[in-house]
Amino acid sequence: MVTQNKTRLDLERFRKLIDDYNSGSRNVETFFQRLMDFAKELYAEQKRGVAESLTEEKLTIFDLLTKPAVELTPAERNQVKKAAMDMLEILKAEKLVLDWRNRQQTRAQVKVGIETSLDA
Repeated sequence: MVTQNKTRLDLERFRKLIDDYNSGSRNVETFFQRLMDFAKELYAEQKRGVAESLTEEKLTIFDLLTKPAVELTPAERNQVKKAAMDMLEILKAEKLVLDWRNRQQTRAQVKVGIETSLDA
């Protein structure tokens, strides 16, 4: 989940949970309860894409466009979803080629494509 969308999970919170347990500052029952709460949040986050009617790729772009958390009206939310879908289509059709991250020129083209899409 995190490899597809880095905005979806608070890894620092998970690391702190593990570190607290390893340091002995948490007992097993407390740790287990906090771990279960964290797992419930992960499950809810995993279902969010379905609730938003977005694929993983579109949800990633949607999250990036609305980061940090922005209060949106339903109309604005739909407009951002449409922008995410349009941007993904443009990038897939024109910019994202095999190993696009390896060449400076290709990375620059992707960046310009994103900026152009957002300015439209």
